[in-house]
Amino acid sequence: EPLDRSTAIPPQTLDDLLAIQPSFDWLVPHLLERSERLMITGQEGLGKSMLLRQLGACLAAGIHPFTRKRFGKGLRVLHVDVENGVGQSRRAYAHIAGLLAHHSPEQGWRENLMIECRPDGLDLPGDDRAWWDRICSAAAPDVIITGPIYRLFLGNPNAEEDVRKLIQVLDAPRVRHNSALILEAHAGHGQAGQQRAMRPAGAS
Repeated sequence: EPLDRSTAIPPQTLDDLLAIQPSFDWLVPHLLERSERLMITGQEGLGKSMLLRQLGACLAAGIHPFTRKRFGKGLRVLHVDVENGVGQSRRAYAHIAGLLAHHSPEQGWRENLMIECRPDGLDLPGDDRAWWDRICSAAAPDVIITGPIYRLFLGNPNAEEDVRKLIQVLDAPRVRHNSALILEAHAGHGQAGQQRAMRPAGAS
């Protein structure tokens, strides 16, 4: 049956698009928006894991992680650490919690931060997909923090198809709970005689 072109709605023009008033659904004003995906990358030993913990604790306490100003009530944060064990995580978070006590003396914010340590790593596109869905559903987080990416699946971190499957699994709870997703990624190894690239590579 021929398409009735008289009833077809044309795509919006640039004028139409620019006429829409911008709106933001900030979790942290001018820093982190709902459903946003943020990737932190760099070389080993740079402090990425500590930064993730600091972000998690500050967001749970309702404190801007860079200005130290209170932005509102604390957010529900799920941190799935696939690199460090419970002992390492406890020591690091105890230090951060002690520092935050100067800015947020009340301790109720600690209930907002949920931490799961899986130092053996995960295979999210494989056997651990159902577990990932369950823990994210149980936490109903505003922010999900996890990584490093290479420990979240058994595939090739440089193969676009393998990484795409991982991102699909990571994105499912981000979309379902309208959460922000913060990921850690290690920079690729450099080639002899060449400067090491710090940016994410391939599908990442």
